[in-house]
Amino acid sequence: MADHQEILSRYFPPQSIDIIYNWIVEHHIHFRITKSRESKLGDYQPLPKINAHKITINFDLNKWAFLIIFVHELAHLIVYEAHGNKVKAHGYEWKNAYRNLMKNFTGERNIFPPDIAGAVEKYLVNAYASSSTDVELTKVLRNYNKDNNEIFIDDIPMKSLFKTEKGELFSKEQKLRKRFLCICIRNKREYLLSPMTRVFPQ
Repeated sequence: MADHQEILSRYFPPQSIDIIYNWIVEHHIHFRITKSRESKLGDYQPLPKINAHKITINFDLNKWAFLIIFVHELAHLIVYEAHGNKVKAHGYEWKNAYRNLMKNFTGERNIFPPDIAGAVEKYLVNAYASSSTDVELTKVLRNYNKDNNEIFIDDIPMKSLFKTEKGELFSKEQKLRKRFLCICIRNKREYLLSPMTRVFPQ
């Protein structure tokens, strides 16, 4: 147990270790730390053949983001145990499970720094399918990254040019609801990009 908790302490806030460890044991979770993935920060997969579950989290998240993503995936596990695949992935059942799990770290038991706590409280009012789509929460969390010099589309002016992590050159045109309309300079096509897409201004 001590060895497992020591490993968890490399990734999770220290105040959360006991709770996280107990959840992993209770729900028979095969927990894996993975390389960085552009498409997702974490993932849940049921393993019915061995009566277990698998949760993966990207290794490069700061401890607060790591905890938030783990709870996100654990909420999927809780919903699966109760309903199987009969409900929407991020429907009422998932949101309710997520809020209940987060109560272990918020409210009177709050373990988050004040700025993250405020953003988490607002996010929990109507949690999204991905916490990375919540601009305020994502911006607050990135302040705790070792490399906090990241720039996102939301940070740069309209009509400015930027490159994505894949090296494609775009122009930021206008905001449409929760995303920005951007034009690819190479092919003149329009793309809707998340406000929290990492960019490199030109």
